[in-house]
Amino acid sequence: MLSPACTIASPDRPIEILVITVANELDVLAHNPELADRYGPSLYQLFFRVRDLLPTAAWQACAAQLGPQVDPQSSRRSSGERR
Repeated sequence: MLSPACTIASPDRPIEILVITVANELDVLAHNPELADRYGPSLYQLFFRVRDLLPTAAWQACAAQLGPQVDPQSSRRSSGERR
């Protein structure tokens, strides 16, 4: 059974979940080079689009770990105007 505290919506909850998701994905990719090669560039592009919602340290971790894997041509497309 859920406690009443679990059912209270918090305006910060989506950001907290986003930060935990980013940290989890970075951890998984750090321990599995094959997954990093396959999914790193796509995750970078996804996290790039939500970077303004992330704490500075979280975005810096993304950029440091995933940024070097991104093809400059594809990052230019993802850094343009948002749809």
